[in-house]
Amino acid sequence: MKYTFCLILAFMVVVLQPVKAQQSNVKCFPSEWWTGMQYNKLLLTFHGHEMALNYASVDYGGVSIIRQFPGENKSYLFVEIEIAPSASAGTIPIKFSRANRNTVTHSFILQPRSTPYTASKLSSSDIIYQIVPDRFINSDLSNDNIRGFYERMDRMNPSGIHGGDLQGITNAANYLEQLGITAIELTPLYESNQLILSYERFAPTNHFAMDPRLGSLNHLNNLIAAYRSKNIKVTLTTVLHKIGNQHPFGLNPPFQDWIPPRSAHTSDGNNFTVFADPYASREDYRRHTLVWEAFDTPSLNHENKDLRRYLIQH
Repeated sequence: MKYTFCLILAFMVVVLQPVKAQQSNVKCFPSEWWTGMQYNKLLLTFHGHEMALNYASVDYGGVSIIRQFPGENKSYLFVEIEIAPSASAGTIPIKFSRANRNTVTHSFILQPRSTPYTASKLSSSDIIYQIVPDRFINSDLSNDNIRGFYERMDRMNPSGIHGGDLQGITNAANYLEQLGITAIELTPLYESNQLILSYERFAPTNHFAMDPRLGSLNHLNNLIAAYRSKNIKVTLTTVLHKIGNQHPFGLNPPFQDWIPPRSAHTSDGNNFTVFADPYASREDYRRHTLVWEAFDTPSLNHENKDLRRYLIQH
């Protein structure tokens, strides 16, 4: 009888424990923003298991949810927030619930904005040196092979990872200054966890993250500071018309019309003159916009306003 009572009591303790919202691997794009920004209404894209079934709420001074809606794909929930000028920097807990029970909490970071910096403009007098970071200088051997990335460093493979990184570019600042360079152009730095040709980074798998095989955002900040001190401008290449097929959108798009069908892939390549032709028909423009450049790089449908906003925020 004594043991039965203890067993019942233990059962009651377990059952009566409140269900706690757990931090999980829910991904948020973007994962952070800044105070004092003129662009203060953000459409957050949440990706995770059955996120579309959740309802989001936030309790943080100066931050409110304007609207939210699920994706066609149950893995996505879109939450639009507004950040008031009075909002302070900090960690914003965004809580998700289902059937009045908390399911998960995501920490959204609101960073303090640094002093604005006015970038120098490029002109016809600039001497621009284009750099493919992976093919330049390998100064940090610790990031040559990162766990969780498909491609490993192989300098014997002409199309493989060769190990160049941002630290190598930073170290070359004196050399490029001596050449008389006035600006450098870095080809894409995005995370590109593709099966092949990931050294190019022209097939992003995350528009909001650097490829750690090149370095971190701190490495990029240090690089820009080093070249700025020598009056050398730094430009970054963006990729807004396509993604890698290992991107969450490539594997499972939020809406079917975000990604044109794979049948749109062509081996003929794009005729980019159509984009500069003021008399090009809308049909020609659409046909060349929606075509896949390669079998593993889906194009993005810019006619979708939510997708355009995702890219603008990036």
